[in-house]
Amino acid sequence: MIRTEGTEKLLMFHLLEVHKVIHNKSNKIFCKDGFGLQVEQIPVLMIPYYLGILSQQEIADKISRDKSSVLRTVVSLTHAGLLVVAADPFDKRRKLVQLTTDGRKVAGKIADALSKINDQLFACFSEEEKASFRALLIKLEQSVIQG
Repeated sequence: MIRTEGTEKLLMFHLLEVHKVIHNKSNKIFCKDGFGLQVEQIPVLMIPYYLGILSQQEIADKISRDKSSVLRTVVSLTHAGLLVVAADPFDKRRKLVQLTTDGRKVAGKIADALSKINDQLFACFSEEEKASFRALLIKLEQSVIQG
């Protein structure tokens, strides 16, 4: 990003730049490790890994993406053999998403990779700085949600 006096003062530009750097670095790591997935697909795979069977709408809500975007990713991950989708036995309109056996294996490896990425991102922070940074991010998120 080209830094100017105007952008240097705006948090949004800093957050966008950090997001871009993390996104690109993560994509390289996922490609190098042979996952064959894009960063955008990871949350759709990992939410069922951490939380179990969920509807497509619940996944969309958890990752703050629109349902149609999640649906496209679910279809892609289903074709890859990582997810299965079934009608909710209590509400046929809802589609439930769960990991396949292969999906669970891949998600476990991704969880390890995400942990390593997290360690790399925070390597320059002390434990106190990490805690403060997380607290400030949560505070910022709540401020944006309420604002």
